[in-house]
Amino acid sequence: MTGELDERMFGAIIRSMLDIARNSENHTWFLEKEDFTSGEFTANDWQRFLGDVAWMASQHPALHIESVIEVPAPDWRDADDYAAAFYGNFLHLFDEKPNELSDIEASPYTPWWSQKHRHAPFFLTLPFPLTLICIRKRP
Repeated sequence: MTGELDERMFGAIIRSMLDIARNSENHTWFLEKEDFTSGEFTANDWQRFLGDVAWMASQHPALHIESVIEVPAPDWRDADDYAAAFYGNFLHLFDEKPNELSDIEASPYTPWWSQKHRHAPFFLTLPFPLTLICIRKRP
């Protein structure tokens, strides 16, 4: 997806979660049931949200929206833990650039053969120090 979605086309829940995602370092964001019981969102907001998700799924079937926005139950009251979950690629729907981590802040789950080292000689990409020892015979 390359920025085809305009946040102004969507309801309060999508816009709110987009704001939360933009200001967060996490890669998963939750719409809590408490957001409805506290009055932050209404039943109409929930219906609009379901319509927004259905529209995205119908307009962009290759997107597999269920892997980006998870809605565990058709009614937020029936959900066990949370009303909806938004995963890392949610920001990419709106052409947001992912936050680039510096080498110091790199995720501990980043494999040592990751893309940032793809042009380095192989021995420089090893996750441990490599000591080359040259043993020569005396003539």
